[in-house]
Amino acid sequence: MKQLKKAFVSAVILAAGDSRRFGGGKQFLKLFGKTVIERSIEVFEKASLYDEIVIVCKQEDVFAIRDIAASMRPKKLKTIVPGGKTRSESALCGINAVSSKCEYIAFHDGARPLLTPEAADRVVNDAFEHKAAILAVPVGDTIKVSQDGFVKDTPDRKKLYAAQTPQVFLYNEYCFALKEAIMTGAELTDDSQIFERLKKQVYLSEGERDNIKITYPEDEDFARSVLKRRGETI
Repeated sequence: MKQLKKAFVSAVILAAGDSRRFGGGKQFLKLFGKTVIERSIEVFEKASLYDEIVIVCKQEDVFAIRDIAASMRPKKLKTIVPGGKTRSESALCGINAVSSKCEYIAFHDGARPLLTPEAADRVVNDAFEHKAAILAVPVGDTIKVSQDGFVKDTPDRKKLYAAQTPQVFLYNEYCFALKEAIMTGAELTDDSQIFERLKKQVYLSEGERDNIKITYPEDEDFARSVLKRRGETI
């Protein structure tokens, strides 16, 4: 992969969700001896295009994650801060915590521990070229749009992609878009939507099917199978 001119990149790991669908505490789930949040930190330590890491978590998790980070001694970790009630508010907490040198900001779900450093760098490289880029993979299933419990529409599968993280944006433009979204009370499920609301283009960078978000209890089995395939056994 040819790397473009380097800019200062801040990675914000968002881990402030309540994990209701999983049953709570998924960032502390251990997969072969390492917690989910530990693996997320580790990826950005290894990736070459990131300069610092900020972790946004629930207030009650700050000390626990701080202890995990202390045992890892990550060189890029800048700080750990409490998040807000919504994803957008937590993203703003991350923005407020990054270095003043930040030129590009990357948001990553703390519950995506299977991301590889190669994919993490690829999406940043694409953001350097396009100002905004997200990891995404083509949808394999046929998708139905529902209305009142019935099928309303079947969109063309060739045009559908499943969004992943990291999602990377030019810092100044993203800050403006995020603050506008918060002021208008927009309900958003990922960071790209904040950019999209202002009719800004977001490039689809090649994602990885293994890069799932731990959401349901059964996702733990999939994660373990991926790690085993990668050679981890303990």
